[in-house]
Amino acid sequence: MDSATRAAIALLRARVSQISNFGTAPSGAAGGVLSGTFPSPGFAQDMATQTELNAHTGATTAAHGGIVSSADARLTDARAPTAHSHPQSDVTGLVSALAGKAASSHTHAQSEVTNLVTDLAAKANLSGGKVPTSELGSGTADNTKFLRGDQTWQVPAGGGGAAESFVSKSKWSVD
Repeated sequence: MDSATRAAIALLRARVSQISNFGTAPSGAAGGVLSGTFPSPGFAQDMATQTELNAHTGATTAAHGGIVSSADARLTDARAPTAHSHPQSDVTGLVSALAGKAASSHTHAQSEVTNLVTDLAAKANLSGGKVPTSELGSGTADNTKFLRGDQTWQVPAGGGGAAESFVSKSKWSVD
């Protein structure tokens, strides 16, 4: 539909609106793409019939005077975007948004990190690079027990100190 047809339809809609708003039919000479007089103007130029419009369905863009059809590949996003850049001032609100952000390298005092002091106090204290047995599990650790998966010190089945017992009861000697 060309711009003249659109203008005519818009004018007719405006006139219909006047009729419904004021209750009186328009009168007088028609103008623009309309000819004749109201209440029954005609088109000043020949317009396409429905048959003529149907004949153009699916026609090439050249047949439509260069107008791009909805099936035109140029309307898809199949193209790779071209690399480009923008100054910060071109991006609305960017400078002010960045002004409130922290630098990429910065430090905080312990008191500025929520629960840090409390959480660190609950961690094991290393002794010579090792976690003391007193902080590994519940119960008392000694050379007859092992640390079980439930974090308790337990005597192995058959009793603790089995290696010592085996050596002392054997015929072999340990140097």
